[in-house]
Order: sequence, then C-alpha cells, then structure tokens
Amino acid sequence: MKKFRTRVKETLDPGFGTRYQQDAKRLINKDGTFNVIRKGVGFSSRNVYQDLIKMSWTRFFFATMLLIFSLNTIFSLIYMGIGMEDIEGEIRGQGFFHNFSQAFYFSFQTFTTVGYGRLSPVGDLSSFVAAIEAMVGLMCFALVTGLLYGRFSRPNISLEYSKNVLVSPYKDGWALMFRIANRRQSLLMNMKASVSLTFKEATNGEMMRRYFVLNLERKNILFFPLSWTIVHPIDSESPFYEIDLNTINDYDLEIMIQMEGFDETFGNVVHSRYSYLPSEIEIGAKFQPAFKTDKKGNVILDMDDLHIFDKVPYQQSEMGNQKLNADRNIENQKEK
Repeated sequence: MKKFRTRVKETLDPGFGTRYQQDAKRLINKDGTFNVIRKGVGFSSRNVYQDLIKMSWTRFFFATMLLIFSLNTIFSLIYMGIGMEDIEGEIRGQGFFHNFSQAFYFSFQTFTTVGYGRLSPVGDLSSFVAAIEAMVGLMCFALVTGLLYGRFSRPNISLEYSKNVLVSPYKDGWALMFRIANRRQSLLMNMKASVSLTFKEATNGEMMRRYFVLNLERKNILFFPLSWTIVHPIDSESPFYEIDLNTINDYDLEIMIQMEGFDETFGNVVHSRYSYLPSEIEIGAKFQPAFKTDKKGNVILDMDDLHIFDKVPYQQSEMGNQKLNADRNIENQKEK
C-alpha cells in the first residue's frame, strides 16, 4: 500500500485508537455498527435486553418462538415424568410420541392460559406444575410485550446511502460526493453531517492510523424531504488534493460518516453511521437526478435512482499536479 502524503493538519483520534499490532478491517461496518468485539465483559441481563431490542425482526421472532416452544417442551416432559394418568381427558393411544403430543397440547393451553377443558390436571403434583407453568407463561408474555413496546418505541433512523462516493466536477475543480435519503415516511429535521478520513500506514513495524476531518460544502440542512448530496471540495485544504486519485485503490483508507437529525415522530435526536473504502470510490462520475415531478406536480423520489451516475472525463487539477510532481521529485532525490 502507498503512503498517504498530505500537508493538511491531522485531527485528534475520534475514538478508534491510533496504534494497531496488525492490520485491521474497516472501522464502521455497512450496518453502522463498529467493528469491535468486546471480550471479558461477563454476563449481564442488561446486555440481553439490549440485544433483543436491537436485533432484526426476523431474529427476534425466531428467538421468541424458540423460547416459547422450549419452555413448553420442558413442561411437557415434566408432565410425562409425573404420569399421563394425572391428566384427565380423552387421551387415547399409546407410545411416547402420542403421549408427548397430548402433554405438549396441554402444556401450551396452560402456558397461554387458554384452557379448553378437554385436558385438565387431576393429581396434586400435576396441578402444582400447571400452576407454576401458568405463572411462567404470564411472565413470559409480559416480557415479550415489553420488548415489543421497546422495539416499536425506540427512536432510530434508516438512511439510504449511495453505493459509491463519486469524484465529480465541482465549480472549477473536483469534489467527493455521496448521497443520502430517508427510507422511512418519518419527518427528519436539522440534519447534520460529519465526514472524516482515516488511513493506515506502517511506522517502525507498527500499524498507525491517522485521522482528518473533511471540510464540507454544507454541514447541515433544515429540511430533509428529498435526497441530500454531501460534497467535500478537493481544494488545497483537502487531504486528497496532493494525491493521484487514479491510484486511490493503492491507499489503505476509509471515509467515515456520522449523521445526526431530529425525528419529529419520536421527538428525539437520532444518529446514523456509514463508511466507504477505496473500492467504493468512483473517479470521474456524476450523479443523475434522484427525484422528478409527475404530471400532477408531485415530487417523486426513487431510492433506486440514488445510486445511478454517469461517467465523465477526469483530469487532475493543475495545482494538484504540480504538488504531486514536486513530491515525486523529492522522493526520487531521496532514493538517489
């Protein structure tokens, strides 16, 4: 990998650290989570609660069903251990699977407090176990109801980021550009953007990270009903100004994005994170319009159009070429 040479002043470590014993993956994953695995924290019910709140709906559904069916299976085996003669009703047939199915149906009716009446406990021990199961069922459904409320009431943001960062024509030069849009029908206000650059380089056998804050054309907007193209001008104050962007894939860098906005539905401030790697930077390209107006005058925003761009000829700025050539001459002199 090439060394990233720039005269732009570095910024302080935003919280990811600067020294690494070996190469590391991207800092911010595509889903906005940090690429950090915590070990040695021990078990905490609070962590379980947070995991259940933050996990996907599919995983939450299967986790809930697994818990309910596992508990009913355990109680079914307990009833079978006590003896099926302690359950009164139309229990016909013989064999383990038949008895287990009858015990499972009875357990599920007790767990959900439905109690159809066909099956009922008659012994003291089976009645005691049924009472315990009914309480466990009530507590389980109360917990699931609380988790559902927490998941629905938790304010979060769902932004669509363009698949690529483009190096596009901007005024008399070039700029890095990417687009975002709100995937939900909620109203977002006072959107703020913060974009940083980090790159890795080997120094004395150690992997070091350096960080830079990228200046933006606009750091915030008041209203966010459509898409927002966030622009970083590649000028003399940009760390990209003195490098050959045609060789961007030769650099080990990452563009990190932090978005903040006010969700009018929940009345809370919400955040979103994303990052781009060199392979996701398109040199010499320009976004196509992401929205249009129909015959009735309605503005139509198509999320699929957020990622569409056209290629344009790219040419390094004259000043940037001069600095790049000067740096190359200095490197050649050092090598001699």
